[in-house]
Amino acid sequence: MEVTPLSLIVPSGTPGTGPNLQAAVNQAVASKAAVWIPADYAGSDTYTNPNSVPVFDMRGAGTQSFGGGITSVASLPATCTSPASVYLSVASGSNAVGYYDCASNGTYVFRAAQTAWRKVGPVIFGGTTDASSISEPGVFITPVPQVVTNSANGAPVLGMFHTSGFSTNSQVYKESLDGLTWFSSAISIASHVHSCVNVIGSTIYLMAANQALTGIDIYSGANAGAMTLLKANIITVGGGPAWKATSLGNCGFCSDVNGNF
Repeated sequence: MEVTPLSLIVPSGTPGTGPNLQAAVNQAVASKAAVWIPADYAGSDTYTNPNSVPVFDMRGAGTQSFGGGITSVASLPATCTSPASVYLSVASGSNAVGYYDCASNGTYVFRAAQTAWRKVGPVIFGGTTDASSISEPGVFITPVPQVVTNSANGAPVLGMFHTSGFSTNSQVYKESLDGLTWFSSAISIASHVHSCVNVIGSTIYLMAANQALTGIDIYSGANAGAMTLLKANIITVGGGPAWKATSLGNCGFCSDVNGNF
């Protein structure tokens, strides 16, 4: 079994001589990784994937299945059963490359052409314990990727800070190419919760409440791995309006046309 720096788990080549496909998927669940099945994988074993681990199968024509149940296909099926979704990897007739969701009439609809939000399902899984719980995601287009590289014509990479833990919180960072499959990093901001994040110019700004919820701090950086404390307690509890009398959090901010926050 090999675990790469990108958290891709590669199963051994022949079942019976080491961890096989099911073992690789199970390990990916435990380590929050993805599975890469190389083109020369010699085994004929199968696997189940109830936790929607991202699986990249390079055998044959190659397929990809992503967290949230999205599978890469070379041709669009004529019918479907909701909530199935697919990624069409080869343009065919009037069907462009991209994501397709199953409509109520049992046929696939190009996702970019839809005019309403559609629930895809969980894309990041936490746990049931206090320390493993996750919440409060804030997604943005990261100016300088730290985890993955998107080679698709310079398409943007998504970044996310989210809260990890409940009693003891931290802001942890992940990246994604499509918003469905997220890759973890070692980047985190300890002892902060209820964050909001925005990119202004080429700088990332993150505001978050401290562990005691008595003040909101602001961090900034040219990339997620270079976030430093810009100023602590830009807003504190007590005094002034009643809304800030006891605790603070869940902020939101932007920059107006005059450059004011």
